[in-house]
Amino acid sequence: MTQTFHFMTKAWNIDAAQALLEKKPRKPRLVDISTAMNLIRTDQAYVDSIDLDRAAPIIVGTITIDGKEYWMPLDGWHRIRRAKDLGVKKLPAYVLTKKETDQVEVRR
Repeated sequence: MTQTFHFMTKAWNIDAAQALLEKKPRKPRLVDISTAMNLIRTDQAYVDSIDLDRAAPIIVGTITIDGKEYWMPLDGWHRIRRAKDLGVKKLPAYVLTKKETDQVEVRR
């Protein structure tokens, strides 16, 4: 089954994002997740089981709203929730460019 992240009227193919990162590897960057809002439903039992020291970097897409670019977590919301529960303000992330983010967006 294809992993897909849905937010409002948009969706992104996480499997495609992971494949893109395999073809174009990059080093993860530390990104500030302290302002990430808890808009995404997470399974608290799963959140509690996450070891952030062993977890893979999250995947962040670049989106444009009113002409400004923002980062949007596409994969890793459970890790973000775990980090916030533990008071961790930054997580390693693979950041997709706007073009890459558009490439993995699911057109409806």
